[in-house]
Amino acid sequence: MPLKALALNCTLKADAAEVSSTDAMIAVLAKAFSDKEVSITEPVRVAALDIKPGVTSDEGDEGDEGA
Repeated sequence: MPLKALALNCTLKADAAEVSSTDAMIAVLAKAFSDKEVSITEPVRVAALDIKPGVTSDEGDEGDEGA
């Protein structure tokens, strides 16, 4: 079964149109992983998501994006 990796881009630049050094690092990792037959899914830019700070047991209807 082929392996997949999820790349979390934690740059402070929310706009995916803005290139970040993290994008370049993910590209290097994607190449290294492909040599081992591991594919990277589309990177997730964390700053573009609505993720609330802190920790709670239930975010309710107004919780984090994607939860």
